[in-house]
Amino acid sequence: MFIKRYQEHKRYLSKKPEKILWIFPLICNLRCNHCDIGKLMMVGKGGKPSDGLILKENKKIIDRLSKWIGKPYSLSFIAGEPLMHEDMLETVKYATERGAVTSLTSNGTLIQNLNIAEKIVKSKLEYMALSLDSMNAKIHDQSRGVLGTHQKVMKAVELLQEAKSKLKSKTPKIYINAIIMKENLDEIRNMIKWSKKAKVDGITFQPIASKEFFSSKSEYGGRWYVNNPVWPAYKDVINLIDYMEEMKQNGYPLQNSEGDFIRFRQYFKNPETFGKMNVCVGSLGTLVISPKGKASVCMSEALGDILTDDLDQIWFSQQSEKAKRRVSKCEAQCKILACNKDDFYF
Repeated sequence: MFIKRYQEHKRYLSKKPEKILWIFPLICNLRCNHCDIGKLMMVGKGGKPSDGLILKENKKIIDRLSKWIGKPYSLSFIAGEPLMHEDMLETVKYATERGAVTSLTSNGTLIQNLNIAEKIVKSKLEYMALSLDSMNAKIHDQSRGVLGTHQKVMKAVELLQEAKSKLKSKTPKIYINAIIMKENLDEIRNMIKWSKKAKVDGITFQPIASKEFFSSKSEYGGRWYVNNPVWPAYKDVINLIDYMEEMKQNGYPLQNSEGDFIRFRQYFKNPETFGKMNVCVGSLGTLVISPKGKASVCMSEALGDILTDDLDQIWFSQQSEKAKRRVSKCEAQCKILACNKDDFYF
């Protein structure tokens, strides 16, 4: 099995990264049942994010990446709720103007007036993914831990579409991201139908994760799903995946690939077996930047400082090659996440 995994990763050894995951200090205004960011966020005085880089440093990183990679590359910002960072949109605009294909995921609760929607459009963000788990407000709000969240994300969709129309812009493309779990299995069918009526650019689905993103080394344990109250019954979720495939073939805007549907079936049958069978090829071509500007492959040790160190040395070093070998051998279940796939949506 390891030989197969190693062969998969060899083709990344001589290539520059095609994707960048830039992690800002984690902060969020929600308390989602499936995520700990809202409880463990990195905040400083006044509830603002702490330990992050300043805008000048963000721009320097972008200049270095764009010059080094030399072609359009995927740049995804991760922050819990990224719009809580006051420099986020200016950083996005600077990156897009220098060749990056930018994307971020938001819970939508801070996009509540046309002014902020227009700022997002003017930032030239390429993809805006909004989290929505159900058309039933009670289910979505319960999942996200704050009442009124469903109403706000629906309003965010309308405001972004209005701002795009007003400014005659095709971007950002508006995606809906939903988590597949026990509570919303019936609702997902309604969401797929709604996505076409609402004329969003796409809707994607991701299986429920442990709060530590499936990591077998987490405090939740490798068998976290066994007694998890939101883990769906296998028969029910397989019927849903069959339906999703059919709706995609019928022209509904599902962005999940056929490969996703195959992986979903494997994963929901047994997440642990899935982790052992599949190779995390997406992470091998992805450079991860930490809140303090440290570069890594997946969640490996830091390979260098993205602000000061030679980027070729960071990415092509012996230390980097060893990190990719470890990723090839990794059996954690987080490879089901979209950011760890070759056909990443953004």
